[in-house]
Amino acid sequence: MGLQPRSLTWTAFGAASELVGGADGDIFIDGTLIDIKVNKNLELGRDIFNQLFGYYCLSCIAGVDGCRQKISSVAVYFARFGILHRLPVNSFVEASRLPAHLKWFKATANRGVTSM
Repeated sequence: MGLQPRSLTWTAFGAASELVGGADGDIFIDGTLIDIKVNKNLELGRDIFNQLFGYYCLSCIAGVDGCRQKISSVAVYFARFGILHRLPVNSFVEASRLPAHLKWFKATANRGVTSM
């Protein structure tokens, strides 16, 4: 029968998604936001990391639609290779610096947008 996830949802970030012109992750399961990539190369580059961190920031601002659980890890699934690379948020986010970063993120992403 296999293991059943406690929570699985397609991932959107409420009104915060509008800050970046629309954003949604691929899957949120058991505290991990997973973005699926079908890249030619097996490489977690800065652009993919920035995207995952941006999703985490959006979730801090407005949560994950339909979920009370917070993101504890972000991951990228490299579909061509069958590899999931998971990063616990506390391995790259210093909690004491997050409020200042979120303030910067909202101000930078929100240029010209007045809904948030």
